[in-house]
Amino acid sequence: MELSNFCFWCYKCNSYVFDESLKGVKELFENKKRLQQLYSEISLLENDNKEEEKKSVAQNKESTGVKSVVGSVCTNNELNDPETLSERFFGLFSDSESHKAIPEETEGNIEISVDNSEDIQSEEEVTYKDPEVVKAEKGVLIKRIAGGEFKKIVVMTGAGISVNAGIPDFRTPGTGLYSQLAKYNLPYPEAVFSLGYFATNPKPFYQLAKEMFHKKYLPTKTHYFIRFLQSKNLLLRNYTQNIDNLEVEAGINKELLRQVHGTPTHGHCINCRIEVSETEIMQAMNKGEPMYCKYCNSPCKPDIVFFGEGLPKEAIETIEEVKTECDLLIIMGSSLTVLPFCAFPLFSPKHVPRLVINNELPKIFERVEGLNYVFMKGDCDKNIQELVNSLGWDKEFNELLKLREEYKKRYNL
Repeated sequence: MELSNFCFWCYKCNSYVFDESLKGVKELFENKKRLQQLYSEISLLENDNKEEEKKSVAQNKESTGVKSVVGSVCTNNELNDPETLSERFFGLFSDSESHKAIPEETEGNIEISVDNSEDIQSEEEVTYKDPEVVKAEKGVLIKRIAGGEFKKIVVMTGAGISVNAGIPDFRTPGTGLYSQLAKYNLPYPEAVFSLGYFATNPKPFYQLAKEMFHKKYLPTKTHYFIRFLQSKNLLLRNYTQNIDNLEVEAGINKELLRQVHGTPTHGHCINCRIEVSETEIMQAMNKGEPMYCKYCNSPCKPDIVFFGEGLPKEAIETIEEVKTECDLLIIMGSSLTVLPFCAFPLFSPKHVPRLVINNELPKIFERVEGLNYVFMKGDCDKNIQELVNSLGWDKEFNELLKLREEYKKRYNL
């Protein structure tokens, strides 16, 4: 990255990343630059053997370097720790028992905006739990849920919960969205959601949006399970990566919903930031033709988070509750590879139970020692049905699913 006037230059999308929240990062880099300059001064002083001046410069280094910017949060060994830096930027401070927000493989790489292009999982082997241990732990957790122990459940969801609605996830080979984009002649699959690429060629995104948003989709059983938790007054919050808006369609209260990667129901010009109505942006996406600003003629885009953009402030303003209030965390349909969302499940203290439902266990759960988690492998809807049956909630849940059938009939789905 290259710094210029509160902006970062992204070499991948060839554009500046504008975000006022990067001010803290700017200070960090500026101080790091001063630190490098001070090291150079020390080197010169050593060559001249000026011990007194060298001592003065070294003291100055301590007061103006990276450590002074991060403050008491960081120790000398933590200056490149992603958790500490992410806490600095998001204003989140964990206790001394907290875990690393990002595996060691990425230490030193500061990721601020959403970036699907790099998988934080490496190819190194991980040791998975013994199946019998997993079975026993699942049984214990189910008893605790059924016994009413958990009152403030946070649900975090990804594309996997919408697959049964007919919406593909991103990474599954052959069926995932990124494997179906060859017809758009993109330089790389993620370019369709890159702000820099969109600024010069918005048509591929609008063509894809026409396919994604041109019809109604039926919310899945998993969506209605989240609503079911809401109806039992157990849902503290639902943080979702999804942009399909199916949580709203399933009846989840907007006050309890945080759409971390934005929503397509509003839009704005990427240059002058003028707002665009839902009607206008949806009409453009349904036609598959780019919409341009009537004031500056720059492309307009829906308010979904592209690479090169920060997360919506309203989407993360309550994230502190994951650390301070959440007593059970349920993660469904996400491989947890997208920064910074992949760090959210790690904000809770290690002892807080995490129920993970996904086709594959996100490797981050095996790399972070001491996490209290139970993994249910496979299809989200099937696992949710098994879960409610085990909890003795099946009659209540099936009653709620009648609303899903009504929705299906109403829209002829």
